[in-house]
Amino acid sequence: MNVITDNLNSSKGASDPAQWLPPLSSSRCLYAIYWVQVKYRWRLTMDTAERSKLSSILSGTCGARTITIPARAR
Repeated sequence: MNVITDNLNSSKGASDPAQWLPPLSSSRCLYAIYWVQVKYRWRLTMDTAERSKLSSILSGTCGARTITIPARAR
C-alpha cells in the first residue's frame, strides 16, 4: 500500500515527520509506522522534534495498532 504518491513525495523532499506529514490525516498513522520501522531497521537516529512528532502520532488513535518490528540490517 502506498501512503505517498509520487507528487507528494516530491513536495516533501528530505523533510522528516516534524516538518512534513501526508495531507490526509488518515494516512499519518501508517506513514509514522513505516518511518519508525525504517529508522529501526537501518539504525538511524532521530532528532528531538522528529521523535516528539512521531510519539504524538503513535500515541494517538494509532497507538492501539500492532507494529511489526523489522529485522535489523547488518
